[in-house]
This record gives sequence, C-alpha cells and structure tokens, in this order.
Amino acid sequence: MTTHRNPRYKDAFAVVSGLDRLQHDLAELQAEVSGAASGLRRVLHSQQRRHQSASVLQNLQRQLAWLSGDVARMHAALVQEETHHGR
Repeated sequence: MTTHRNPRYKDAFAVVSGLDRLQHDLAELQAEVSGAASGLRRVLHSQQRRHQSASVLQNLQRQLAWLSGDVARMHAALVQEETHHGR
C-alpha cells in the first residue's frame, strides 16, 4: 500500500478523490493478503517462518486500521459539508 499521511477532505470532490485512491490501495492490499496466505501455507510446519507470517499479518492489520480511519475522515467531511449546505 502506498504510504499516505492523514488527508483532510474539504468537500465531496476531495472525498471522491480519496475513494479513488482507496480503490487502488485496496487492490494493493489484496495482493499483499494473497501473498501472506501463500507464504503461510508454505511454512505451516516451521515455527520461525510462522513468526515472520505473524509479522506480515500485523502489518496488514495496521494498514486496514489506517484505511478504516481514512474512510471515517471521508464520512466526517461529507457530514460536515451537508451540515453547512443544509443551513
């Protein structure tokens, strides 16, 4: 997944751009998940290699948490924009 800072979404147009980037990030993450699954299948009987696979899973967990937070920021931006336009 490409490294991103925590973006700020000022309006719906920025959210659309964020969603486009999210699709790309999820495609990259899907490839990483596939690689992790393949790697773990190969090393099921090796304790050291299973530890390495656990590290890969921890990295995937961090990426998913960041993406979840990013979607929450997008949602907050849309709610805020609706509040401003609804007045």
